[in-house]
Amino acid sequence: MSAPKSIIDAQVQHLLDVVENHRTARYEEIRDQAQNNAHAIISKAHKDARQRMHDDNVETREKANRKLASTEAQLQTQKRLARQLTDVELLQTSWKLLKESLERQWQQPDTRKQWIDNLTGQALTTLVSPYWRIEHPVDWLEEERIALQMWLHEQLGHSPELKAVADISAGLRLCAEGTCVDGTADGLIHERTRIEALMLAAIHRDSDADHV
Repeated sequence: MSAPKSIIDAQVQHLLDVVENHRTARYEEIRDQAQNNAHAIISKAHKDARQRMHDDNVETREKANRKLASTEAQLQTQKRLARQLTDVELLQTSWKLLKESLERQWQQPDTRKQWIDNLTGQALTTLVSPYWRIEHPVDWLEEERIALQMWLHEQLGHSPELKAVADISAGLRLCAEGTCVDGTADGLIHERTRIEALMLAAIHRDSDADHV
């Protein structure tokens, strides 16, 4: 499965650059809002503490210190919530951007040819039966369909069945006797956990420097 993964990994890396720029702007916006709220809480806590410190009572000081500690904990909680909110928003945006990026790659003849070559190469080593069905986008060029069909006839001894599928926006799905090699845009991004881990790692790689 190395060939299709190379396509998606390249697109994920490209997307991470876009996400990083968006992450910085959005995270700083949410972080600043959380900071403002937290600073207001801390300011009020200090004011309340000063008002209660006039009697120099140990118990009063301890209560004030506990309140300040609680306020600091609230600040850390707000930071975590801001980060989690940013993660969710960025991942939702990232999936949309990733699919759009793959669709643009499919529209480029050179990239589309490489995509198809990689995919058919994998299918030839994966699919046992020579009786293939190839599901493809409705708008895939006829000359490319015919050329691939003729080439695969030479490789397989049979011409594959071609089927246009409305919900395939980019890529091909090659199937034979119940086994499929899914090189569609949706198929390439089906490893959601792995890709989200890549995205979150990149999103947070500067998090230590961003601590507030």
